[in-house]
Amino acid sequence: RAGTFIERADSTARILDIEARVSQRSLGGKIGVSDPRFLDSDTAAALTFFGGEREEPSYTKGEVGGLLSFSRQLSERLSASLGYQYRFTEVTADDFNDPAVQPFLENANISSIVLTPTWDARDHAFYPDSGQYVRTSLEYSSQVIGSTLDFVRLRWQ
Repeated sequence: RAGTFIERADSTARILDIEARVSQRSLGGKIGVSDPRFLDSDTAAALTFFGGEREEPSYTKGEVGGLLSFSRQLSERLSASLGYQYRFTEVTADDFNDPAVQPFLENANISSIVLTPTWDARDHAFYPDSGQYVRTSLEYSSQVIGSTLDFVRLRWQ
């Protein structure tokens, strides 16, 4: 993480987050800005742009995109986030000449709506001794909202 900078004005904070990732097979990063009290409300808003490339043994995947999300604390332990994400994904593989494989190597525009509820009942965020942390993400992508692919993805942490 390159750094997080906070600007204070009129008792609100806007956060600029810059992150870079470098490894032997991948390179990526993101830059985002968030407002924890969007339009002087209890709703937080965040806008993030990201990109990267990852080299696998048989192909290379590149991706760029952005995410606009709104989140809110619903109770002491429950929060939820709703966002729209767009990403352009490109897969390249020079060593595949099989015509049956070629349709899977096309570029994809993925437009999706993401709902993420989070339950955090830990006694301490950094060094918890007890409690639970559950985060579920439901992502819906469809041609109706501009996506090349139709899918529903559920993630659980």
